[in-house]
Amino acid sequence: MKSSIRFVLSVMMALTCAFSAFAQVTTANIGGKVTDEAGAVAGAPVIAVYVPTGTTYYGVTDVNGLYRLDGVTPGGPYSITVEMLGYRKVTVTDLNAALGTDTALDFTLQEEALGLEAAVFTADAVDSKMNIQRSGVGTAISQQKITSMPTVSRSMNDIMKLTPQASSTTSGFAVGGGNYRGSSVTVDGAAFNNAFGIGQNLPAGGTPISLDALDQITVNVTPFDVRQSGFTGGAIKAVTKSGSNEFHASVYNYYTSDKVRGDKVAGESISNSEILDNTTGITVGGPIIKNKLFFFVNAEYTIDNSPGSSRMARTSASDKWGNDVTYNRPLASELDEIKDFLSEKFGYNPGRYQGYSLKTPDYKLLARLDWNINSNHKFNIRYNMVDSKYGSAPSTSRTGLPDSSFSSSSATSMYALHFEGARYFQEQNFSSIAAELNSRFLDGALSNTLRVSYSHQYEPRSVTGGYFPSVDLVVNDVNGDGKNHIYTTFGTEIFSYGNLRDVSTAIVTDELSYSAGIHNILGGLQFEYDNT
Repeated sequence: MKSSIRFVLSVMMALTCAFSAFAQVTTANIGGKVTDEAGAVAGAPVIAVYVPTGTTYYGVTDVNGLYRLDGVTPGGPYSITVEMLGYRKVTVTDLNAALGTDTALDFTLQEEALGLEAAVFTADAVDSKMNIQRSGVGTAISQQKITSMPTVSRSMNDIMKLTPQASSTTSGFAVGGGNYRGSSVTVDGAAFNNAFGIGQNLPAGGTPISLDALDQITVNVTPFDVRQSGFTGGAIKAVTKSGSNEFHASVYNYYTSDKVRGDKVAGESISNSEILDNTTGITVGGPIIKNKLFFFVNAEYTIDNSPGSSRMARTSASDKWGNDVTYNRPLASELDEIKDFLSEKFGYNPGRYQGYSLKTPDYKLLARLDWNINSNHKFNIRYNMVDSKYGSAPSTSRTGLPDSSFSSSSATSMYALHFEGARYFQEQNFSSIAAELNSRFLDGALSNTLRVSYSHQYEPRSVTGGYFPSVDLVVNDVNGDGKNHIYTTFGTEIFSYGNLRDVSTAIVTDELSYSAGIHNILGGLQFEYDNT
């Protein structure tokens, strides 16, 4: 009677509270059928052990011999055991459960005989998706694939291209021929889309998290799962690494610069601007209390030096200038005179105008704790942050002048050479925190996932040299087209003062799942707050 009441309540919850969870799946499922020579075996206990942490999940087969383990930790390896009185014990090892998918594993039991040892099998084709339990078109990407995938930008976009339905645009990654803004991207259930919409599909310039912190990625195109909705392209889900019962640490470095680039093309010498991009990172993970409490930390620092301008000022009026040479029209002596005047008259240093590089360091940090409260309740919390920026020349946009003799050329054309202080930095800061409680009741038939996440995309603009009125110095090109051209630009970039992208997204989700025979009933509640 009590079981029937619980079933009715679960159905009511599914029917009345099934709101979209916006593809925030962070777990996996394992299920299958247990049979013997006579058919289905009811009441057989199924125990799954997540080997890295010793986390245990259990279930019991129903009258049809079916079992289902919902909300298990994605990845592996898993050891799955069926042990029942009168039957030979069977164990399957090295099973991987892909994120957001149902992993099918059937067992055939043999009657116990004297001297017959337990049967142990190794799971075959753990990455294969060719099974009848597959729920829609999707691609699961394991940690091994993430590690072996070549990438220059170290962005999730490079890894997600492994799905056949992927397409690349100038702004990032799209799925199924749709717009890159249509896909849903989550990491540990937290929103990782570019919520403001300007730039790439991912915040922080496409690298909101280090690849060395990711454990699993799944790209679903047509999932048959009520939890995966609210998108028009792909449901892109990722989970981060966690600690295990063994201590692990790694140190890595990625380096590129102008020193490793060629200086000749077809025998002709070319000039290389000074460039340096060096990324150093560490990962550390392990147990705080064995089988109980675990930690994982990833820290990454990137030194990025890029040229401010490859163009030069002329040293004399007789020097050639234009696209065929490296010189622009302005004279170095005149630019030095302007710089001295601004310093003496206003106490303002407009910065350099040639031969300088921009330093834009990049910091990434991720920390995660996993707690096995008991056999029925698991909790994890994760925090990550990215602090990055890139430098840009003054905008080519202008309000325009009524004088028709004014040229459309900008401060970045060959007629001009702007000062360093006229540039700006576009900040690309992103932070996220996610906490999750997974609980199981009624011998595993009822499972619940409570998830709370908060993401903050903060992208102001910053300048060098302090604030000063923006000035375009215009002169007439008497030896050229006769029009007025910008000669040099100094002062704070006109479109950068007060320019800000600031978006906060908070999401609370509760997902309830009840397995009733061959049916899996889902219900859920979600609250999302987005402040732009």
